[in-house]
Amino acid sequence: MNHTAHGTQISDGDRIQFFAPNGIVDHPAMKASLAPLVAALAGTAETMAERSAELTATGRVALARTMLSPTAPTHFQAAVRAVPAALAAVDREDADMRPKRPALSDARAVEHRGNALRMKLPDVIRIASEDHEFRRAVAEGSPAMSGLPADIHARLQADDARDALATAWASQHAKASPSADDPVPASVDMAPAYAWADAFNARVTAERQAIASVSPFLASVVTVVAAMTDTTRDDAFAFLTGANP
Repeated sequence: MNHTAHGTQISDGDRIQFFAPNGIVDHPAMKASLAPLVAALAGTAETMAERSAELTATGRVALARTMLSPTAPTHFQAAVRAVPAALAAVDREDADMRPKRPALSDARAVEHRGNALRMKLPDVIRIASEDHEFRRAVAEGSPAMSGLPADIHARLQADDARDALATAWASQHAKASPSADDPVPASVDMAPAYAWADAFNARVTAERQAIASVSPFLASVVTVVAAMTDTTRDDAFAFLTGANP
């Protein structure tokens, strides 16, 4: 086992080569399950390497199963359970920060979407940048309701969500700043609010991506356990998930 600044390299000196990135293993929502899981794999691989000269193929498999059995399945299953829980926590944080806006009236929404259907695409994009109610109506409907390509519709949805998030933050934190040129400002400077909204969205996106990377990592763990126990990946998965005794 070799610890680096980026993760842990696990090897039995023969068939097993596995890298466990710190970014996944040390994630706050996953560390309690993944750190001991990686430790179990590393300890098993090291012992297999140390005793390789004295063990037969059957002996290697027996040793691996004996060493893995006390902890690896327990921590693997805990990691599987932790992923949806971690994603749900991110979703709750995201939802809590989103402003609860009054719903648009059906008549206004239908009117805006009907107007969008009759417009050329550049005009829809231009008006959406100027009229936030128009953009919201288009964004809250399906692409077909406004006749927009999916990518343009997705962009308007993102812009609408960003604007709403920034506006909500500004209402709580931003103040109009009088100056020599504007002693009685009519509006606040929204730049800090948009900077905060962009940073929040980036953090939430990165968090979702980090948690999503756990599943491929666990699939790699299945491959390592299959190699250690000289079995198929399906059987290794069954061993780790408790489907096999």
